[in-house]
Amino acid sequence: KQAEAILDPARRLSIAQSMICAGLRSVAANLRYHAYRGQEKVKPAIAEIDEYIKRIKDVEDVSSIMGWEGQARLSYYSAWEHISPALTLRKRTRRPPTDRVNCLLSFLNGLVYALCLNEIRKSQLDPTLSFVHSPQQVRFSLSLDLAEIFKPILADRLLFALVNRGELQDRHFDEKPGTCLLSDAGRKLVLAAFSKRIDGEQQAGQTYRQRVLEEVFGLQAGILGVRAYHPFVQRV
Repeated sequence: KQAEAILDPARRLSIAQSMICAGLRSVAANLRYHAYRGQEKVKPAIAEIDEYIKRIKDVEDVSSIMGWEGQARLSYYSAWEHISPALTLRKRTRRPPTDRVNCLLSFLNGLVYALCLNEIRKSQLDPTLSFVHSPQQVRFSLSLDLAEIFKPILADRLLFALVNRGELQDRHFDEKPGTCLLSDAGRKLVLAAFSKRIDGEQQAGQTYRQRVLEEVFGLQAGILGVRAYHPFVQRV
């Protein structure tokens, strides 16, 4: 049934749109949280993201979804410096990350991917069959799909908290020209904070780990036609 849904262009597009739009609504919610607390300069980025969500709803293929999602991410990252100068992200770099914010974002995103894959394995879903990302792009591409929903909630918000609370110091990074990685101490600190967020914090009476598993089963039920699939969205 999962393969049938992916091979049906209309069904694949519908599920992909719902996943990416849910993730971008949580992205916008992250900025609204700070806009409501007086950081007015993030508001233009919120308006841009809302517009990209509308455009994603009207596209006719998955590749166009990813194009608009990429533009929305650029608007999102450009607003981070208005939350805190320490969160400034001029350019997203990954292999290798070139600065502390990119380093933290890549590490946290990797933890979200791993969490999603772990929860997918508790279901009957095939982690190699995905709706948004190409199954050829990475072996367990369904975890990348689900991570689009949870990265703004579990990675970005934790990154903001760690930076704004000043928990990260020089000893938590291993910096060389053009490269920035977490040190052993940095990885331990971030891992502990991530574990506390997914297993300790409650969201509507659930841990976030439970919420990810519920998302997995919701997708499974949607594929099987048991009930409509509506991805999770973080409210402000």
